[in-house]
Amino acid sequence: MLRRFGYAAGLPFIVVKYGGSALWGAMVYLLVALFVTRSRPAVIAVTALFIAISVEL
Repeated sequence: MLRRFGYAAGLPFIVVKYGGSALWGAMVYLLVALFVTRSRPAVIAVTALFIAISVEL
């Protein structure tokens, strides 16, 4: 939706180009955090990073 309506809404190029990816990464982090609630944020971030990379590959 950002790429379709982002420029019309007056959003800058960076937000239109990478906003969806940032939201997707935040969703992966949130899902990992929900499943491993007792882990440190750094561990959750690394786990989410590996999941995101494996999905992209």
